[in-house]
Amino acid sequence: MYFASNIKLLRKRRNRTQDVVSGELGFSRSTLNSYENGIVVNPTIESLIGFSKYFRVSIDTLIKIDLTHLSESQLSEIERGYDVYLTGGKLRVLATTIDSLNRENIEVVPLRAKAGYTAGYNDPEFIGKLPTFQLPFLSHEKKFRAFQIDGDSMLPIPHGSWIIAEFVQDWRDVKDGSAYIVVTKEEGIVFKIVYNQTRKFKNFLLRSLNKSYEPFEVPVNEVIEIWKFINFISSELPEPESTQDQLSKMVMQLQSDISVIKASAGGTLRQAQGPETKLRQAQGHENTLRQAQGPENNLRQAQGPENNLRQAQGPENNLRQAQGPENNLRQAQGPENNLRQAQGLKITFDRLRGLKITFGRLRGLKTTFDRLRVQS
Repeated sequence: MYFASNIKLLRKRRNRTQDVVSGELGFSRSTLNSYENGIVVNPTIESLIGFSKYFRVSIDTLIKIDLTHLSESQLSEIERGYDVYLTGGKLRVLATTIDSLNRENIEVVPLRAKAGYTAGYNDPEFIGKLPTFQLPFLSHEKKFRAFQIDGDSMLPIPHGSWIIAEFVQDWRDVKDGSAYIVVTKEEGIVFKIVYNQTRKFKNFLLRSLNKSYEPFEVPVNEVIEIWKFINFISSELPEPESTQDQLSKMVMQLQSDISVIKASAGGTLRQAQGPETKLRQAQGHENTLRQAQGPENNLRQAQGPENNLRQAQGPENNLRQAQGPENNLRQAQGPENNLRQAQGLKITFDRLRGLKITFGRLRGLKTTFDRLRVQS
């Protein structure tokens, strides 16, 4: 039982004297001294409850866990109110090292040490032989470790990068879709995107950033440690986007463009129906012009009667009216799809131009007729 050493450690970490703690707990200083020195072997239930509430640590932790062997980060978690016996998590004692200033080191696990780490992760001697370093921008109240990764399953993070990760004490804190270093009995050290399925299926779903790798599940009882990704160190720049990613983005952009075109095409079609109606009207003018060609023959035969010439002047007005569809053609040429329909209208306009030339000849014939009448 570690009760005596634990309450003494917790009191000193709070920088409080025996007089202060005993007074707040409601008993004498000598009684507290007896508890801390192990003179009282079996403390009463009331005393255990009092110490548990005072230090905000469960009775199980006060009795069963030797707090003097925990790391600074673990002790800080307990003092901040995190207690595995109160939250229902499993206490995971982590082997660690400290520097000359009593600060926890960041141990480095290179590729050559990956195989040995699975067996020696909780061996202080093995951990003590790992290289160590410090990063001034990381908190000293948390535990960090650096793992070197291999392969291309987590591209664009390249092969050989160093993953700086934070130790996860309670696995219920693992957040879906976040990156973690997962140490397993079978797979060893893997770096993956993790989905927490412990409540439903008692496992973790691990996914790679590289879609070429299939996701897989790892049972909880196969997991040894979990470390939350903080950042990575690499001597290489991340690879540019793969051709597959670029093609996927192009396809998505094309789909978006097609949707916009479809939406705008509806309005264009409605606007294009106007020129179609005008084309039908222009076809009526063409029939009118064909009918108007008759008077031209009558004019040739009508050298005697002057009235025939006046009747022949009517189609000249029809020509002026028929020039309107020429403007309609220009409007119909806008939409590309209507251009094919407008080609027939253009042929009609060519015929109208020919008819205009015919009317010019009729005017010349009228002048000749007037001269003949004067001479007669």
